[in-house]
Amino acid sequence: MQTYLREQYKHLLSGQLLQKGIVVHIRRGDYLNNSKFNGILDQDYFASAIERARQLSESDAPLVVFSDDPSWCRH
Repeated sequence: MQTYLREQYKHLLSGQLLQKGIVVHIRRGDYLNNSKFNGILDQDYFASAIERARQLSESDAPLVVFSDDPSWCRH
């Protein structure tokens, strides 16, 4: 499995992303539909976090977002 993942995502694991990239994980699915969680973070939170990460890194740092709700992230 490791070999497959390394081959499948080698473009993410090398070069500029590995050196100075910003990687964000946004989990929404079960948080949206489960009352035991106290709400969910909104777009403003993630926009601020990404902006802060860009300020702390190089301005041209690549951004990769992992999520169980990619359409929300694209929006």
